Amino acid sequence: MFILAFLLGILALAGTIWLRTDTPSSRSWETEEGIIDERFAFVFLPSFTLLLFGLGIIGVSGLFPEFTWPIKILFGIGIIMSGIGAVGSLIGLFSSRYPEWLLPQWRIDSPHRK
Repeated sequence: MFILAFLLGILALAGTIWLRTDTPSSRSWETEEGIIDERFAFVFLPSFTLLLFGLGIIGVSGLFPEFTWPIKILFGIGIIMSGIGAVGSLIGLFSSRYPEWLLPQWRIDSPHRK
């Protein structure tokens, strides 16, 4: 199951990087109506990526029968990443307010931003 989380995390990371770069293809969603908007591109998708990688790390730490200190550290990192990712995903889905520093400079300066 953790392999699936890592694979989906890699796909979400690729989408996040694509949406954050300043290219005409990544700006195409600005003038169209669809599922991708500013909250999805810059809040939800990066947070969801962090959540998936955190869950994958938790899954990897569960593979070891002994709960030694390196495994505890790995598990703790996974819990922290998953928690931040879950909160960010909820903010990206349900909140209309999010920090301005999450936006790339090209989006802040965009004439299409409402």
